[in-house]
Amino acid sequence: MKISKISVLLIIIAIIFVGVIAAASTGFDAFSFGQNANNILSEADGTVIATVDGAAIYESDLQLVALTAKSLSPQNAIDDQQILNDLIRKQVVYNQAEKLGLVVPYEQAKKSIITNYNLIKSLAESQDGGERADAQTALGVIEEYMRGFGLTEEQYIEMASKQMQKIMTYGACYNHFKEGLAKDIQADAFAVNEQYEKYIDDLLAKADIQYVNK
Repeated sequence: MKISKISVLLIIIAIIFVGVIAAASTGFDAFSFGQNANNILSEADGTVIATVDGAAIYESDLQLVALTAKSLSPQNAIDDQQILNDLIRKQVVYNQAEKLGLVVPYEQAKKSIITNYNLIKSLAESQDGGERADAQTALGVIEEYMRGFGLTEEQYIEMASKQMQKIMTYGACYNHFKEGLAKDIQADAFAVNEQYEKYIDDLLAKADIQYVNK
């Protein structure tokens, strides 16, 4: 496994634990992000803003995604409705994965996080200069994130593992759908993605989505 793949994975898991997939920019201030995000979490009152077939989406979920998006890409504004739509879409996928028995066990996700995290730490001592620099950058982001949130390493791993469980479950749902397609379609990534998006659109149309305080 190459360090570039590992560093991207760990930076994503370290920073974007509410499901926004993006790459950390050079100017990203992980410590400030952690402090602001910690404020959101400490002030969260469990306010539900929407439900998807009974599964709740919270105001704090939306605020954390908004903070993440602003921190990573301040020039690209994303409004609250866009964020909520994305959270609802992800919840629809997760709900479908539950129905199909595809939810990835937490312990499996945790094992993946620990394996990659330990690999990052070992590669931070690599004799290869480029590899070492990439690993040290990823490790630095994780450490800043933990300081910003006031997390211990164990708490970070727990938080990251929960998010990894979601990401792996989304992937399991996608793979299950792909395996049900004809072989010629499976070979065409564009066609697979197009049909999968339609599949999710259909699930959305059938889902019982309730907006609260909207």
